[in-house]
Amino acid sequence: MSEPGNEIEPQNEPEEKCLNCGTPLQDRFCGHCGQDKKEFKRSILQVFIQFFETFTDFDNKLWSSLGPLIYKPGFLTKKFLEGKRKSYLNPIQMYAFFSFLFFFTFFYMPDFVSVDKTPIAQQITKELSQNESEKDDVDSTQKKSSDSLVLSLGKTKINISGDSTKKDGITSAGKSSSLARYDSAQLALPPTERQSKFVNDVTRRFLEIFDKTRNNESAALAAIIDTFKSNIANLIILLLPVFAGILKVLYIRRKYYYVEHLIFAIHLHCFAFLLLSISTVVNNLVFLADGFEGYFFFIFLLYFYFAVKNMYGQKWGKTFVKFNLLGMAYSLFLFFGFILNLIVSIYFSNS
Repeated sequence: MSEPGNEIEPQNEPEEKCLNCGTPLQDRFCGHCGQDKKEFKRSILQVFIQFFETFTDFDNKLWSSLGPLIYKPGFLTKKFLEGKRKSYLNPIQMYAFFSFLFFFTFFYMPDFVSVDKTPIAQQITKELSQNESEKDDVDSTQKKSSDSLVLSLGKTKINISGDSTKKDGITSAGKSSSLARYDSAQLALPPTERQSKFVNDVTRRFLEIFDKTRNNESAALAAIIDTFKSNIANLIILLLPVFAGILKVLYIRRKYYYVEHLIFAIHLHCFAFLLLSISTVVNNLVFLADGFEGYFFFIFLLYFYFAVKNMYGQKWGKTFVKFNLLGMAYSLFLFFGFILNLIVSIYFSNS
C-alpha cells in the first residue's frame, strides 16, 4: 500500500476546443458554430468530393428528395413548410442542380441520332438561299407580286423584298438594302412622325440581320440564336417570382406567405427541368417519332395539376379552374418574355 501522501493524482486531459470559435467540444461537431473538429488535411480528391457534397448534400438528401419530387407532387413543399427541412434537399440547391442538369443536356449534349448535323443558323440560311433560287426560276412579273414583303411600322411602310417596286410613295432602288430603304423612309417623314429611338434602333438591327441572312451571312443569325439561348436561363429565373405572384393572387384566401408560394414554384420548376432533361437525353440517344415530346408535356400537365391539388387542398373542380387560369396567365407572361428576349437578342447580338 502506498502512503497517503504519495498518491499520484490522475492528470486531466486538455479540454478539446473548436478550432473556429474556441467552444469546448462535446462531439465531433461544434455545438456553437457546427464546424467539424477534423483538421483540413486531405487529398485533392477528398476536397473535390467534399465540395460536391457541400453544393448538393449529395450524400443522402438528393436521393431522398428525388423520389418524392417525382412520385409525390407537392409533397416536398408541404414538408418544407412543416419544418422538416433537414431530411430533404434545400429548394435553392435543388433548383441549382436540376436547372444545371437541364441546360447542360439541352445545350451541350451531342445529338447521336440527328440526320442533319448542320447548325440551326446554317439550316435557316440554307433554306432562305434555296427559296431565293427557286424564286429566280419564276417569271419576273410573278416574282414582283409574290416576293413583295412590306414591313409596317407606324406610319412608315417599307418594302424589304429587294425588288425595284413602289409602295406608298417609297421606292426601293434595285438591290439596295432594306436598312437603307428604312433609313430613307424615316428621313422622308417629319421629325414628329418618326419612330422613337428605341424602336428605331431595334428596327434597324432587325433589318440589318435580315439583309445579312438574305445574303447567306449566317454569322449574324447564329449570334442572335446564341444570345437568345443564353438568355433563357435568366428569363426563367425572372419569371419564377411572377409564377409565385400568380399563385398568391389565385389563393389569396389561403394563409400562405408569398415566399411559401415561391418554394412551391421552385419545386414545380425542378420537376419540369428533370422531365425536360430526360426528354432531351432520350431524344438524343434514341430516334423518336415526331410529336413524342407531347407525351412529356402531358405528363407535366398531369403532375402540375396534382401538385396544385395536393398543395392547396381545394376541391377537384375548383382546382381545375384555377389550374387553367394559372396556366393561361403564366403562358401569357412566358410569351411576352420570349418576345422581349428576342428583341434583346437582336439588339445586343454581336455580329
